[in-house]
Amino acid sequence: MLAGNTTRKVSKKTVMKQNLSSREKQRVYQSQATVIQSQATVIQLQATVNQSQATVIQSQATVKLKENQPLRIKDHNQLLRIKEHNQPLRIKDHKTAVARQG
Repeated sequence: MLAGNTTRKVSKKTVMKQNLSSREKQRVYQSQATVIQSQATVIQLQATVNQSQATVIQSQATVKLKENQPLRIKDHNQLLRIKEHNQPLRIKDHKTAVARQG
């Protein structure tokens, strides 16, 4: 046995990637980048919807305050949940999408 000779487990996925031509790899990575971009778009659209819902609730709260009506706890809690849920796209996801487009 040769000194320093080590065996390494290689996953099937790695073997498949090694067997792909650079053009085929480009297609695979481009497809993955497209999927990530689509997911980012969906997240942004969800955030827009949530922001719109929060705006409606805030407007309702303003009207109630002008009418000297107390804001119901349900409305306030819903507003807080929407604000918590409405988080921006994580930097990691964006960097991954950009890196794969390369």
